[in-house]
Amino acid sequence: MILFSLFLHGQFLADIAAHAPGATANAIHAWNEGLGSLYPSAAEVAKDKALHLEGYANFARHNLARWTSVFGSNLPFVMDTIGLMLLGMAGFKSGFLTGQWADSRYRKLLIPAIGAGALAGGATVAYDVASHFYAVGMLSAFIVAETPFITIMAVGYAALIILLSRRAGPLTQRIAAAGRCAFTNYLGTSIIASLVFNGWGLGLYGSLSRWQAWLLAPVVWAIMLLWSKPWLDRFNYGPFEWAWRSLSRGRLQPMRKKTASPAVAAA
Repeated sequence: MILFSLFLHGQFLADIAAHAPGATANAIHAWNEGLGSLYPSAAEVAKDKALHLEGYANFARHNLARWTSVFGSNLPFVMDTIGLMLLGMAGFKSGFLTGQWADSRYRKLLIPAIGAGALAGGATVAYDVASHFYAVGMLSAFIVAETPFITIMAVGYAALIILLSRRAGPLTQRIAAAGRCAFTNYLGTSIIASLVFNGWGLGLYGSLSRWQAWLLAPVVWAIMLLWSKPWLDRFNYGPFEWAWRSLSRGRLQPMRKKTASPAVAAA
C-alpha cells in the first residue's frame, strides 16, 4: 500500500496542477490520462459502449493492447495480495479455516470483526457522498484506509460461514462443492457475463440500470450451486481445476471418479 499511497499523492498533486488557474496543457493532459479517466465524457462513454457491442475479435485486440499498462498499474497490489495469501496460509495452519476451533472462539471473532468492517465501510460511503465522489479521496479511503478493515471483516465472515456449516445439510454440501470448483466458477462467471452484456451475446452492455444488472448475480449463484455438486459426484475436479492440475503436474490427471466393482459394493 506504500506504493499505492505514493501513486495517490502524485495524483493529488496532478489534480491541483490541472485545476489551478492558468493550468498548462501538460498538466491537464496528465490529469486526464490518470484519474481523470474516472470522469468520462459522453463521447467516451459512447465509444466504450460501441467497443463492447462490437465483435469479439476487435474487443480482444483492444484488451491485448491494454494489458501492458494494466499490468503495470496493478503492481502496487502485488505485495498486498502476497500478504493476504500468507494470512490465508496462517488461517489454514492454525485450524481456523478448517473448522477446528471451538464454536466459542469463532463467536468471539464474529461480531467485532464484521462490526469493525461495517463501520469502516459506512465511514467510507459517508466520505464519498460528502466529497461528491472525489476520485483521489475515494481511492485513498477505499484502497488505503479501509483495506485493513476489509481483511478483518473477511475473517468475521469466515467465522460466520464456518459456524453456519457445522451441521452439513444439502445446501452446505452444494456450497462446499461450488468452492471446490472455484476456478471454474470464477471463469464461468466471466463467460456468462460476457455472453449477457457484450456484442457477441445478448448485447445488454450499457442498456440496464444498476439494479437490473445486479439481478444477474443471484442467477449465477444458483447456476454454481446447481451444477457443482452433481459434477463432483462423477468427476474428481471441475473442468478448469483439472486443466490447471494437469498443467502444473505435467501429466493428465484422472478426471472421472472410479466406481466400485459389483463384488466390492456387495461386500
